Amino acid sequence: MFCPYCGNEINDTASICPHCEGNIEAIASSQGGIYTNATVSNNNHIKKKRKKKHGLLKTALVLVLVLAIGFGGYKGWGFAKRNDLLPISDSPKKLNDAAVSVAMSNLKALVVETADYIHNYPIGGVETDITAATDALQEYRTKFYQIDGLPENVQQAAEEMYTLMYMSYRNSRDANTYVRSLSNVEAAAKEEEDSDELTIDDHFNYLETFSTDLREAYEGIKVIPPFFRLEHDQLGQSLDLTDNCISYMKDSWNNNNVLDFYGSINRFNHIWTDMNSSMEYYYNSIEDQVSFYIQQRDRAYAIYQEFKVVFEMTDPSDIAAYEFKNVGKNDLQFEYDTISTIYPSLYNSYRYFVRVQIGCISGEKDVVVECQINGLTEKYKETLHVSDSLGLYAIKPLPDLMDSNIDVARDAQISIALTETDGTLIDVQTFPVHVASKNDFNWEDNEFGFINKDNILCFMTPEADAIYDLKAAAEEELALITGGDMDSFSAEAPEVFDDITDGYFYATAAMMALSDSGVRYNMDGFSIDGKSQHILLPEEVLESKSGLCIETTLVIASLFKNAGFKTFIILPPGHAQVAIETREGSGHYFLIETTMLPCTEDEFAEYLGLILSDAGPENIDGQYPVMYYNFSMWVDYIVNDDIYIINCDDITELGITPFYD
Repeated sequence: MFCPYCGNEINDTASICPHCEGNIEAIASSQGGIYTNATVSNNNHIKKKRKKKHGLLKTALVLVLVLAIGFGGYKGWGFAKRNDLLPISDSPKKLNDAAVSVAMSNLKALVVETADYIHNYPIGGVETDITAATDALQEYRTKFYQIDGLPENVQQAAEEMYTLMYMSYRNSRDANTYVRSLSNVEAAAKEEEDSDELTIDDHFNYLETFSTDLREAYEGIKVIPPFFRLEHDQLGQSLDLTDNCISYMKDSWNNNNVLDFYGSINRFNHIWTDMNSSMEYYYNSIEDQVSFYIQQRDRAYAIYQEFKVVFEMTDPSDIAAYEFKNVGKNDLQFEYDTISTIYPSLYNSYRYFVRVQIGCISGEKDVVVECQINGLTEKYKETLHVSDSLGLYAIKPLPDLMDSNIDVARDAQISIALTETDGTLIDVQTFPVHVASKNDFNWEDNEFGFINKDNILCFMTPEADAIYDLKAAAEEELALITGGDMDSFSAEAPEVFDDITDGYFYATAAMMALSDSGVRYNMDGFSIDGKSQHILLPEEVLESKSGLCIETTLVIASLFKNAGFKTFIILPPGHAQVAIETREGSGHYFLIETTMLPCTEDEFAEYLGLILSDAGPENIDGQYPVMYYNFSMWVDYIVNDDIYIINCDDITELGITPFYD
């Protein structure tokens, strides 16, 4: 058989033309000539998306350009060339009513002219300027509105046909405009020059220029289609974080704050990897956008096919009585994408649990969306105004802090309902989801948010009652070991001796308080290379009197965060430690080995004597619960031992907070 779109010969069983990608199944028999599946079936509405896997891109900016590459490489947008767009008979049909005759003749001439234009300038055509073509379709639409005297049914059908033609072009234009605008960042995507002569200042200049160029390109984007709005706003937030991170990184370097510097590098990588994860969704959703515009095109074509029948009629009463089968449907295309596993500990790290793609093929309407996960969330309810452009909406119900069931892992259901504003049901679905326990942690995930080592901060609970109790015990220890000279466990307390000595006493008091509480090191296996780990919260460690290295680390880190100290989690391979800065901006840090439990005053006194002696800290042999590292020692430890640094201030900077915050 031959493709009705492009005229090429194709296999008799083909459903898609290999030449023009026309949807053969969408056309009815030659007798009817009308599309029979202009809308997607409900199976497509509820289908979960099959995600493609993509590796991280080499330069930060290429993360953004993956979208443009996806669009640029896709063939088959919009109106393909159709040999049957033109054969509406040009022979005049005499009508009995003069007014209807003139109106129908004018409409027929306009439709033939419009179809001819679409034939010559299809969406995605080599010679098609999509902006000019969209303007042309708008002009044809305007000309239609100037035709008077059409029967009401014809007026309605023609209006919808011209609107659909225009919208398919406009939606394509807006998407292309957005992608082209976004691709303006390509100039900033040049990789930094690789040379041994580059200084650290050269690297910072590159990052600052890179960030400025990216910001200018972002702010230059004026057309943002509904489908792109969600991640476009997220991109803007990521750029704000990037600017702050680069500035912080530079200040840290200039002030020799080694842990701040390395922590900011990891923060930068977190921001950009998160952005990459977000942009990959667009890469995987291009076909959905194309499908939506194709459906608008196909609906317009179906109405056009009916006009071919109507234009052959000569009796005005027959024309007025004709029932257009493809008009006034105002139907929706929608699809859900739902999360498969939720870790309650990471609740605030997820951007959403459900993404809904939804749009009206023609027209617009308000749709009420409801969503809930029993035993985990409250009921989510929002009214969306759905237009004739495909939109993307994020759903993340608030956590149910009163009735949540997160003590043990379980299988649950995500319930979703779409209704009209009058309560008429559009669709209701449930999707399976595995809800992990509150103590389960996933070290690496990019499903609906980016999860990595940094997200261990979700297990810090500096405001827990148990941490305040530990702080009170630490203050008692502090007063005891300093003879009453220091009795306030706070970064805001005035300096008593000097910043290094004071810092050592704070760290000593913290470890003595933890030791006296009865907590001991649990030597069970710990690995940050595995995907999932069961981790106790700090208050659970203090109650159970036992903790893995990561768990005792979280206790001490929560304590120092509560007291206002600059605090870091140090992750050597297979281990966890804490570091604190003695005073804000001092650049002096102590490493705290939280697993050396129990500990005694004698070992702390021994190390204090060593650091107060003339011997440098790098010359001190042995292992102690609290040790001072100078700049070169930190660099050597971080670089040679492959250490990952997490700045606990990222709780605020990146919004990595516990379930109940």
